[in-house]
Formats: sequence, structure tokens, C-alpha cells
Amino acid sequence: YTGLTTTVFTVYNGIPVAKQVPGGSTESTGLELEGYWRATKDFSIDFGIAFNDANYDKFNVASRTGLVGVDFIGDDGRGYFQMDGKQTPFSPDLTVSTGLTYDVQLGGNGTLAPRAQIYYNSGYQTAREQTFFTKQDAYTKLDLSVGWTSADQKYSVLAFVNNATDEVISTSTDITPEPYFQAYADYELPRNYGVRLAIKF
Repeated sequence: YTGLTTTVFTVYNGIPVAKQVPGGSTESTGLELEGYWRATKDFSIDFGIAFNDANYDKFNVASRTGLVGVDFIGDDGRGYFQMDGKQTPFSPDLTVSTGLTYDVQLGGNGTLAPRAQIYYNSGYQTAREQTFFTKQDAYTKLDLSVGWTSADQKYSVLAFVNNATDEVISTSTDITPEPYFQAYADYELPRNYGVRLAIKF
């Protein structure tokens, strides 16, 4: 991908203003596989695996924290980080997902279907700048659920626990430009649970 842009902040009257500066490129190669196996009449396995190698080819990121730790100073007097060869944000090298479902036949009382979903992520960067607080480490997440469907398929109930392992997973990190120098992050939901009811009309 060529023609990648970066954001440069300039402060006017104490207000940070962003502008886009063109230039830069990335390279990405990978392989993704998905599968489903119905091992028995009632037991099924689904899986997905993705290998990814995504890196900046030629790219410079403007610093939002002044000149501290920058790789070079541009003609505009701002500091820049040289990102050539470094991992692009939100690009884990490996993700693996496996789901196990077993249908318990209850005859005229419908079907009960417990399920476990395991997800592994090898970790990724959460911002273009790569600092100690923009790295999401590798994690493994477990989701559990049990569903019931009536014999006539009209009614269903699903009880679930998502992120049962209560992993702390960062989804983005950002930094306010000078003179504030504040870092903040967003995260996925921690362990959460609930019940869903459905009726077919």
C-alpha cells in the first residue's frame, strides 16, 4: 500500500489542530484458514487461524510529545519517528480461534447447546508511535455460553460469559499533542455476562 499519510499537529492559540501529510508505504503478507468439522451428529468444532506479516516499508510519524526521543527533526522543526520495518498498528502476527459446541437433545423439550470459544492473539501495537504503553501483549480469551432452543424452533434462550478469563485488552492508544502530553487508551469489555431471549414470529 502506497500513499500512506501521517497526522501532524500544530497548536494555534493553545488549540491543537491536525493536518494530514502524504507519503509512506506498508507491506503486508499473510495466510488465513477457516474450518468446520461436525465430528458427530451432536458435536462440532470450528476454527480459524491467521498468519500476518504487516510492516511499514517507508514511513515517518510526527511526534506529538515534542523532540524527546525522536529519530530526526524535519524541515518544519518538528520531531519524527522513523518507522521503516516496524510493525503496523493492530496487526498481530498470529491469531487462533477454536469453538466447541455440543447439542444435547431433549426430545420434545428442545435442544441444549453448551459452547466454549477460545481465542489467542499474539499481540500488536495500538498506535503508530511505538512506546512502552502502546504495546498490547499476547493474550488468550475464553468465551462460554449455553443456549436452549425449543423443539419447534420458535423460542430460544442464550446465557453467556464473554471474556471469562477477564483479560485486559487495549483497542487503541493516543497522545494529546504538546503542551498537554496526555496519553489515554480504550479497552475491550472485561468479563461480562448476560442472557438473551429470542422469539420467531
